[in-house]
Amino acid sequence: MTENPTSVVITDRNDLDDQLFGTFARCRDLLRQDPVQAADRADLREKLRVAGGGVVFTTIRKFVKRCLKRHGYPPDKQAKATITVLEKAEVLSEHWAAA
Repeated sequence: MTENPTSVVITDRNDLDDQLFGTFARCRDLLRQDPVQAADRADLREKLRVAGGGVVFTTIRKFVKRCLKRHGYPPDKQAKATITVLEKAEVLSEHWAAA
């Protein structure tokens, strides 16, 4: 394990992402560095290349949308499919937390 790991906080909603990011940003003295938000997959990869650790915030929605697009899911059904995937991920995470 590294001595200064990078933490990635993944949320399911932009408003929650912004709220948590704001809370962590107010604690930058405790963290000893500013948290960052990843705009997309490429930005997340770039932010994870830092050697000094940190806290990176992102939403799962952008990854689900890209996966649906990559696998040819019909564009007119992607919004509903994204919500379904996020709901299933929430159920799965609750199951894991209870185990």
